[in-house]
Amino acid sequence: MFYIRKMKAKEKKSHILFAVSNKVSIFAPIKLQKTMRTMLVNTYWWWRPLQLRQS
Repeated sequence: MFYIRKMKAKEKKSHILFAVSNKVSIFAPIKLQKTMRTMLVNTYWWWRPLQLRQS
């Protein structure tokens, strides 16, 4: 009886972990895209004055 209860708790834990990892895998690309965009914008604003000065 105790063993079965332990198994159920383990199942629940893995379900929670699965749900969390699913959420992470869904939201990670979005976060990555935002970070990339921010980096691109920052690079652009940093690069543009240099280019203007050179031309």
